[in-house]
Amino acid sequence: EVDVKNEILIQTRPEGMVYTYDPYNQKMADYTLLRAEVVRALKLIQREVIDIYNFAFMADAIEHDPDYLDKIADNIQKLKTEGLIRFASADTFSGPAIYAKQYDKGCFDTTFINCNPLAMATFGDTITKAKNQKMGVLGRILFQKAKVFAIAEKEGYTDKAQVAKALIKWAIIDSGVHTIVMGVSSAAQLTGNLTALEDLNYTPDERMIIDRLCAAAKSE
Repeated sequence: EVDVKNEILIQTRPEGMVYTYDPYNQKMADYTLLRAEVVRALKLIQREVIDIYNFAFMADAIEHDPDYLDKIADNIQKLKTEGLIRFASADTFSGPAIYAKQYDKGCFDTTFINCNPLAMATFGDTITKAKNQKMGVLGRILFQKAKVFAIAEKEGYTDKAQVAKALIKWAIIDSGVHTIVMGVSSAAQLTGNLTALEDLNYTPDERMIIDRLCAAAKSE
């Protein structure tokens, strides 16, 4: 285990190699190409090492190349041995089955996964499995691309700041992840979101917002 509580960690991913940007994610399996991309990123962020590096590949990468996961595991080890990355993060948009294969390979330290009340029906068991395997769980898309705000508005909760606070508290209290990665559009929005940490007890309205979002997930 590594104590990172007092550190600012940088997480990034290889540009043009992840998800559907590269057919079968072949470039990520080529160590020469991958290493060059890591070195390029280090120059951009002006760091000596990338703290968390996302390996986000799709199901067709594994289907196309039966040795794909072995190649990724080997590349991760090489990058760590060279001191270019600290941690490797399992990531995909191909669903729980691919996450499971990534986790079972045993080469990842963390995972990056959709995390909000609407996504828990799909990814709840995946989050539990990652935690059982002692992986760090990083949640994303807390606001489900603004979908949570639209659902809350239909239920009469039109204050987006209030809904955001409710979701941030949910992420900390009930989601099961270790941390949430989320974007903001302004410094004021960030400051407003951080006020959720002042009291991690739900207000009655915040509890209702979460309950309504969970109910909406079950009805979909």
